Amino acid sequence: EAERDKLLNSVRSKLLAARKKDPEAAKPVDLKPYAAWEFNGDLKESVRSLELQARGKVEFHDGMVVLNRSFLISKPLPIDLKAKSLEVWCQVSDLNQRGGGVMGVQGPGDFFDTIVLGERKPRHWISGSNGFSRTEDFAGSTPETKAGEMLHLAMVYRKDGTTTLYRDGKPYGKPFRKGAATFPKDRSSVIFGLRHLPPGGNKYLAVRIDKARLYDRELTAPEVAASAAGNGLYIAQKDVDAALTVQQKARRNELTKSLVRYQAELKKVPPRRDPNKVQQAANRRYEDEIRRKLRSQVFDRVPADDPRYGGVITNAAVLSMTSGPRRTHPISRGAWIIEVIFNDPPPPPPNDVPPLKEEEGKNLTPRQRFAAHRKNPSCAGCHSRLDPLGFALENFDITGRWRDKYDNGLKVDASGSLLRKYDFDGIVRFKSALVQEERRFARAFVSHMLRFALARELSATDTITVDEIVEKTQQEHFKMRSVIRQVILSKDFVGGHN
Repeated sequence: EAERDKLLNSVRSKLLAARKKDPEAAKPVDLKPYAAWEFNGDLKESVRSLELQARGKVEFHDGMVVLNRSFLISKPLPIDLKAKSLEVWCQVSDLNQRGGGVMGVQGPGDFFDTIVLGERKPRHWISGSNGFSRTEDFAGSTPETKAGEMLHLAMVYRKDGTTTLYRDGKPYGKPFRKGAATFPKDRSSVIFGLRHLPPGGNKYLAVRIDKARLYDRELTAPEVAASAAGNGLYIAQKDVDAALTVQQKARRNELTKSLVRYQAELKKVPPRRDPNKVQQAANRRYEDEIRRKLRSQVFDRVPADDPRYGGVITNAAVLSMTSGPRRTHPISRGAWIIEVIFNDPPPPPPNDVPPLKEEEGKNLTPRQRFAAHRKNPSCAGCHSRLDPLGFALENFDITGRWRDKYDNGLKVDASGSLLRKYDFDGIVRFKSALVQEERRFARAFVSHMLRFALARELSATDTITVDEIVEKTQQEHFKMRSVIRQVILSKDFVGGHN
């Protein structure tokens, strides 16, 4: 794009230099339009990319856009438009049209200022506005008589509410003063071929438009005259294209094709997204899905493709049950695993152990806060067993959602050692370590099952029955059916042993 602009600007500079050196031409005036449309086979804008959109059938002939019961509208203007000037070069074949607009500014609702033909007097131009609130006839104006001739029209709206129309660089009748209007940014657009929105009826103007300019200021009479005579410093794209050599045109076309291709590829790139908003959206989807499942009256079988999930210990119900309302409780989670998974409950904590002070640990991780308990000799024994199991689940928050960091920004450390035999760095390796202790888990499960079947706590003598059931079910890989059968066939259950 930079190379193409450099090529075109070099030609534009040569044309401008020639215009300045022409002894017969008036001194060029730098008009600096806010927006400019050339209609050179497209609807692009050459100053700030205010490309037009067509509504209805649009054709291009002889370097002009042809509108007939169709209109053009720009993107919303990014500025508040107060004083302004509308400039257009056009041809009207049917001068008897009554009320169509050639160029205007459309604001919100029916708010508009437009160059209109024949609405109040046949073949006369006016500045159309909503309810004629800023409209009067230009006193002394003359009707159009030559159909199809090229006209230069410039409507100037001053800050003090004065409206002036120039035709071919000269005043069209007398200006009038009837109030000013401000068109709000992001809610106003430039329109062509229509008096105002919504389209319909006599609002359309059948017209051929050669080029047009929008100014965010009021043009002076000399500036309008210079523009009408072609003495502006602004070089139209059509003039640049006409001045290109054969080689320059070929290079321009090659660069344009490349630019179009690259722009198409860029449009395929996903827009940049705010990570925080992405996370919030993901959380909302997760919560919505949880609510849907909670309201469901059926169970859905969900494949556990992610190795972090699946199984009892990472079940959301278990993780929530072993957490508090505001934070996770690693010790409660560790105690649950020892008691339920291994059936080896720890003794109750000593009575003289003070509770954690929540307000003092805001900048610490739970592992760091519990370090004090591990230093206490009366606590160290149990904590050496509980802590690794509970901290292995710290990547799951109070509802079971995955997290890599705590709310204070500190990273979660889920590493530890299981039974002083298996080192792990997170939940995946922790669960793999649990699987290695298959017999230990089976013995715990059989104990739970037998206690439930006997409806009482197990005694020391029941350990023999537990061991027998474990031995018998191991051959069938501790299948649930096998465990239930052996519990029912055990002498304690059959004989009602107490």
